[in-house]
Amino acid sequence: AGVGAVVALVRRSTVVPLLLGLVGTVVAVISGLGDLGVLSHSQVPFAGPALLARLCVVAALGLGVGLLLAAWRLSRRDRPVSALPVRGGAPAPAE
Repeated sequence: AGVGAVVALVRRSTVVPLLLGLVGTVVAVISGLGDLGVLSHSQVPFAGPALLARLCVVAALGLGVGLLLAAWRLSRRDRPVSALPVRGGAPAPAE
């Protein structure tokens, strides 16, 4: 999905927000939430320093949530102006 998102981004495809959201969800859930226990335990299942393991988990969570927010922002940017409500809450008339 990550490679597909990069290819779609280079081609300026309309599915970029969807793919970014998918990649962000996978990174945040599998890499971030899956290892969340590393942040609250003194012993971590990692061959290197515990600080490095904790930094990797925080980076995965931040990257995943950041990609989700970027996907949400991109999907909101392409919304047509006529879909926004006008005075009184009624939708704008279609042309």
